[in-house]
Amino acid sequence: MNREFAPGIKPPFIVAIVQLDEQADLRMLTNLVDVKIGDVRMNQRVRVVFQQVSSDAALAFFTPEES
Repeated sequence: MNREFAPGIKPPFIVAIVQLDEQADLRMLTNLVDVKIGDVRMNQRVRVVFQQVSSDAALAFFTPEES
């Protein structure tokens, strides 16, 4: 995708399906941030980060956990 998904969410996007430790049967479609696409791996552990996208809204994204 070459255009903003929503104001403040700029491409490129690394789309991922994240399975939560707290609820293994729940999976979230999300965008990985702060990572290069070549560094993404299957079953990689991630942590949630919140990004402010407007003065009154923040969205949850995920980034790889530090090793």
